[in-house]
Amino acid sequence: MLTKQYPFGAGESFIENEINFLARGFQMVYLFPTEVARGEEQTREVPANVKVAPIFSGNDGGSWRRHMRYGLKALPHIADAQLRKEYKNCTGVKQAAAAMYVEGVSRFIYQQIIQYIDKLSLAEYRAITVYSYWLIDIARVGFMVKNHILALAPHATVRAISRGHRYDLYAYRNALGYLPFQGEIIEKLDGVYPCSEDGTQYLKGIYKHQADKVRTAYLGTQDHGLGSWEGERACWRMVTCSSLVAIKQVALVAQALAKLEQKGLSGIVWECFGDGPLREEIERYVKDNVHQNSVIFHGAVPNKKVMAFYKQNVVQVFINTSQSEGLPVSIMEAQSFGIPVLATKVGGVGEIIIDGENGYLMPAKIGADEVAQYIERLYRLNEEAYRAMRTRAREIWLEKFNMEKNYPDFVEEIS
Repeated sequence: MLTKQYPFGAGESFIENEINFLARGFQMVYLFPTEVARGEEQTREVPANVKVAPIFSGNDGGSWRRHMRYGLKALPHIADAQLRKEYKNCTGVKQAAAAMYVEGVSRFIYQQIIQYIDKLSLAEYRAITVYSYWLIDIARVGFMVKNHILALAPHATVRAISRGHRYDLYAYRNALGYLPFQGEIIEKLDGVYPCSEDGTQYLKGIYKHQADKVRTAYLGTQDHGLGSWEGERACWRMVTCSSLVAIKQVALVAQALAKLEQKGLSGIVWECFGDGPLREEIERYVKDNVHQNSVIFHGAVPNKKVMAFYKQNVVQVFINTSQSEGLPVSIMEAQSFGIPVLATKVGGVGEIIIDGENGYLMPAKIGADEVAQYIERLYRLNEEAYRAMRTRAREIWLEKFNMEKNYPDFVEEIS
């Protein structure tokens, strides 16, 4: 299995649940986190039959230097037929540089992995799956590794597959409007599993000749039980859990809260989980425009603490204002506790929110006035209707996003 950093760092937290099912479904799992800095320590435990082999290619030199370093590694392969073919898909120097980077980093990671697996006794396995968690450079490494394994274990059934999420799937959402080698990756993989039906239809629409290998595989979250349904009306709590970056538009929640307070709506408390470059700006706005004690900034906290918060506190609504999504795990987690959701209708969000049943879908392009209107709509909902919404939130999660169903089905599919 190829990841970016898991089980190092704090990212890719959703793998923490899936890895347990992979460990049960496979005799052995070799886990290659591919962006680890030298000296970095593993932060999360893995099951006993999961062996971690970090690839030290991380951002210890900074993002710019990393791209330059691996772009230069591609120069000896400038005449490679696939690289020349990819250049034809590039419009401009920046896209060509991105292709060079992916070529260089793919070859580097590939060489590191085969040095490791050449020491293994792979011939004893009848079936081997090379699984990339992201549909980008490491998925390209995946099918390269598959071909190498076939030479080591000619009698084994070997497959290379990848999940797809958001930034690694929707090329038009990328800053360059381009994802290097995506066509080659999808052509050479044996299976591609977007985490939303929206993502599946997007890829099928572009790569029609490969459509039969693209299938939706929802992620899933753990069942912590229902959150508390009862609480003092003096506190009406809304939660966001997101990186504080421009694309997430979390500032809209702060602005909406200010507008609601100006209208006289009382007792609203916003619990903001997450950190990022816009935190100081949002905090300044809150200080100048929102009542004291109406907002609590928790910063970046471990996922377990967020789950404990949902379990121990009454939360009336979870809000997601992002401009772009795959199918957010954060929404799944909130709904598992029976928390209604307000979310922009982007990516696969419409697959988890049924408008008016377990929350409300907001327009993809939205301003603070409209966010405030949606919050007020839920705030003023009568008790019977609100309880029905909480019930449906939990029911839809159980039907579609419970990891106890989704991950065993996925493991069976790829094994």
